[in-house]
Amino acid sequence: MQSKLTFLNLAGVAALAVLCVFQWKQNTTLHQKNLESEKNGREQSEKLQEQKLQLDGLQTDLTRFKEQFASANKDSRENSALLKTAQRVNQELLVQTGQLRTSLSNWVQAASDRDTRISEANNQIAKLSRELNSTVEKYNLLASNYNVVVTQLTQLNQIKVGGQTKDK
Repeated sequence: MQSKLTFLNLAGVAALAVLCVFQWKQNTTLHQKNLESEKNGREQSEKLQEQKLQLDGLQTDLTRFKEQFASANKDSRENSALLKTAQRVNQELLVQTGQLRTSLSNWVQAASDRDTRISEANNQIAKLSRELNSTVEKYNLLASNYNVVVTQLTQLNQIKVGGQTKDK
């Protein structure tokens, strides 16, 4: 019986040894898996932290982009209003330019007509001046002839008067 007990004891020790080896392999495998899980957990935690930082950066960028978009949209509306105003002013200036061109054309025509009338008046004045000079020359000649005739008549009268007074 002892040999059975010894054999049983040996079989129990062998079973316990097999169980220990089996348990040791399981524990080693679990420990390695646990280490890998912890390592993966740390890596995932680090990745999560990086993603949180990226998310915060992206959120900041998104906020800034929204602000810039709103500002650009506001500027676009203001520029659109300014453009419409400038187009309206430009249209008014084009109309005024057309009116000024018409007025200038009329003024140039009026100035040309005035210059023509002035030229005609100058020609008329020159003609009248020549006629006046001719008339004055004729008058001067007439006056000169008259003076000669008066002088001659005066001399004749003196001779006649002098001859009659001597005779009497």
